Amino acid sequence: MKIKSAKKRIMLWFSVVLVTVEILTFSVVISVSNAVIKKSLGNLLIQNVEDNVAEIAFYTTDENAGHSSNTIKFMNYKSGYLEIEDDFLNEVGGVTASLYTSDMELLYGSSPLYRELYSVRFSDKSLREYVIKGERYYLYDRALTENGLDGLWIRGVISKSSASMEMHGITTISLILLPLILVAAIPGGMFLTNRFFSPIRTMNRTAEDIITGNDLKKRMVVDEESGELYELAQNFNDMLGRLENVFEQERRFTSDISHELRTPMSVITAQCELLLSGDEDNPIAAVEVIDRQCKRMNKLINAMLESSRLSYADKGYAKSVYDFSEQVKSICRDIKLIREKGIELESSVVDDVYICADKDLISSLLLNLISNAYKYGRPNGYIKVCLNKSGETAVLTVEDNGCGMNDYDREHAFDRFYRASRSRSSEGIGLGLSISKQIAQMFDGELTVESEEGTGSTFILKIPAK
Repeated sequence: MKIKSAKKRIMLWFSVVLVTVEILTFSVVISVSNAVIKKSLGNLLIQNVEDNVAEIAFYTTDENAGHSSNTIKFMNYKSGYLEIEDDFLNEVGGVTASLYTSDMELLYGSSPLYRELYSVRFSDKSLREYVIKGERYYLYDRALTENGLDGLWIRGVISKSSASMEMHGITTISLILLPLILVAAIPGGMFLTNRFFSPIRTMNRTAEDIITGNDLKKRMVVDEESGELYELAQNFNDMLGRLENVFEQERRFTSDISHELRTPMSVITAQCELLLSGDEDNPIAAVEVIDRQCKRMNKLINAMLESSRLSYADKGYAKSVYDFSEQVKSICRDIKLIREKGIELESSVVDDVYICADKDLISSLLLNLISNAYKYGRPNGYIKVCLNKSGETAVLTVEDNGCGMNDYDREHAFDRFYRASRSRSSEGIGLGLSISKQIAQMFDGELTVESEEGTGSTFILKIPAK
């Protein structure tokens, strides 16, 4: 299946939209230009005709009308004279004006459309539009109402072609500028699109390198200027980091399991071969060895199942609010009776500390911490269990004065199957603290350790109080 390029589709869409906008813009420019030109021509025609009204005056025979000159014309009209200034004949902006009687008799002026407009009756102060011989004209009539001028009309005419040069100029400019904008915009759009998709190409190449090279350490590098793509790359990097941690933990888990199971399996195999050969002098002792190793393997498998169950529990355990103080007191009372290695267990618990969690899992966590303190505690030493409340948080500490941990051991104390070098000979399998931390996190808690080699360790559990 051929995958269509998003970049090409965006560019095609951008080009189509741009061309459509330019066509619409050109249409609007022409339309608006026509409207503006019509209004301009109408205003010019009206203004010219109104100016010519002032160019005409009437004088009776008793008055000294004077004589015609180069600037003033006199002509007989009824019982007097008409005085017409010579400006009346001037064509202004393509406007021609003529003086008529109400019977359409041309008295003065030039009228190139006299015959064509002869049948058009006068209409005072009315702007009209006519098409004559395929050309559009605007017509404006003005009735003269001054003393002695009754019955006279001035008609002004202007052709739309008078503005053809202006219209041609607007059209020419539009036809030049709009394609130039199109030519400049499309490469600009391509540049911006390429720049926008550049981080995506980088991310894609990084993803391909991760897939082909099985290298989860690679990260997507995108400039902060990329905005949302930068945030997307950061989220991908966070996801890759988590995946890397998960795969690393699984790899280490598999390796540790193999290592942990190899020793008891080797011992069992060796003891079985020895028994089968008939060379074993004390078969009961050999069976006891096999029994111990089987029990160790069983303990290991159960711990693995518990760890796996906690990892994928998805907070499916039933939680309830209960008295954490009473739970800690009860566990300390029961364990205090053991007095293993002569270690004294002390407890200091404030009353009425309530938490919301699974009671059995929290018990398992407490037993793990206290058992760990007994295991690595100093003979005839002490273990101090304290429960306090700090604001909205319950704080439990389990302190011992045992061997403590160095920096490396402290850093890996909660790793699965990790055991400090001095504890390799103990019966532990290295899952207790890891499981305890998982339990704490399931209920929005936190389990940490403070330790100094040769001084002792203090495990601190912080969990929301109710």
